[in-house]
Amino acid sequence: MTNKPPVLLLTERKDLAADLLVHRLREKNISFLRFNSEDFPSAVNLSWTPAGELILIPKSGLPVSLQKVRSAWYRRRPLLKTPRSVTMRAVKEFVSSEAGMFLEGYWRSTSWSWMNHPDRVSFSENKLTQLHLARSLGLPIPRTSVTNDPKAIRAFCRSQQGTIAKPLSAGGIPWGKGSLLAFTVPLSSRDVKASRPLRLAPCIYQERVRKVADIRVTVVGQEVFTAEILSKAGSPCDWRLADPKDIQYRPHRLAPRMRRLCLRLLRALGLSYGAIDLGLDAHGDYFFFEINPSGQWGWIEHHTSQPITAAIVRDLMEANEG
Repeated sequence: MTNKPPVLLLTERKDLAADLLVHRLREKNISFLRFNSEDFPSAVNLSWTPAGELILIPKSGLPVSLQKVRSAWYRRRPLLKTPRSVTMRAVKEFVSSEAGMFLEGYWRSTSWSWMNHPDRVSFSENKLTQLHLARSLGLPIPRTSVTNDPKAIRAFCRSQQGTIAKPLSAGGIPWGKGSLLAFTVPLSSRDVKASRPLRLAPCIYQERVRKVADIRVTVVGQEVFTAEILSKAGSPCDWRLADPKDIQYRPHRLAPRMRRLCLRLLRALGLSYGAIDLGLDAHGDYFFFEINPSGQWGWIEHHTSQPITAAIVRDLMEANEG
């Protein structure tokens, strides 16, 4: 290992993105520490002082000081697990809340260079924030209404040639040992007749963009990697629902104006990394759909050979050179 200050990876045990980074960091002989959030507080002890020092003590290892960390890669909100000995639901919730509060307070007290800072990730994940900011910067967005008012939903749908619905959050609904995912789906007149289900929660309703391709823009610092996602079956509302065998990926040359706007959006959100989803129509016009501040990139790198992982490592190490 080198003598440079280490990179800290804040992730989960099962995370392909983190695995890619670990592989590349090892290839380059770069010192790093991986902290899996599931290990705290059940398998890892942490101690903090007001001077900003944090000591990490694995139950099967030696204490590690995070004082020399210069850059940190943050995947997403921690998935905390309480010790098995805690069985009462109320106590589980209390322990999890205390652990989360501890981590949030510590991250805010650091002077590390972040990709991305946890507070900025939380801020940027809100889709209303994204759409409002994107529109203010000049990014074209589909006509949109976010509401739980059945009358407003029906009026909006009547005013469009086609309407889609998608959730405000990541869309995961706990179900058994796993979860159900809510995708972007088209709405029919039958869908909007029922009033009671529509009132249960606000939802994003948008005009349906007649896409010829989905565009994934992955921004790392000042580097922009763009890929087309094409479906043999046409342009589905959500390409993730298509048969993987019918999906094609290829590099895309993003229009210079859109490239500048994507970079401006990340700066406005306070991010150094982001995965932006756009739609491209037959006229060559782009439409902004959303940005994921913690979006996966491995599959895009695999299909297009774009060196995204190398760019992330390079950006993290630039802070260590300063």
